[in-house]
Amino acid sequence: MYSLDSDTIRALYDSNPNVLKRLSSVPPQDIWVSAIVLTEAIAGRMSNITAAYKDKSPNAAAKLAKYFDELLDTVFKFQSLQIIPYTEDDEHEYRKLKPNVIRRGPSDCRIAVQAHRRGYVIVTLNVRDLIPICDEIGATCENWSTPSNPRAI
Repeated sequence: MYSLDSDTIRALYDSNPNVLKRLSSVPPQDIWVSAIVLTEAIAGRMSNITAAYKDKSPNAAAKLAKYFDELLDTVFKFQSLQIIPYTEDDEHEYRKLKPNVIRRGPSDCRIAVQAHRRGYVIVTLNVRDLIPICDEIGATCENWSTPSNPRAI
């Protein structure tokens, strides 16, 4: 089972050939996305919408419409993915992490804990940040954007 992070989702929708090739070799029922990743994607879209509400420029209406289209596109794309719910037990495990690990990235830590608790491999393009977190908690991460070295930066 695999848990795709935000960078991998972006690479997937940008048609990264290595990510697409590797994804095609995995049964669809083995591909999952963390609720944290979904939250990050929606929060980013909502941030754009909130800023556009305050925009008084002549093209503000066009920007707002574009941002709403992007939000709907994001929601539509995530509907086709299996979402890993974030549970109370996930958060309890996260809160056991050492502060120096959490400082590497609270969202990355939550994604890593969530995947590790379920025995999933985290698929990321962000191995520079994720490898130390995964190594600390015993999780596994891979980078599908490189054809030969799954832990390559």
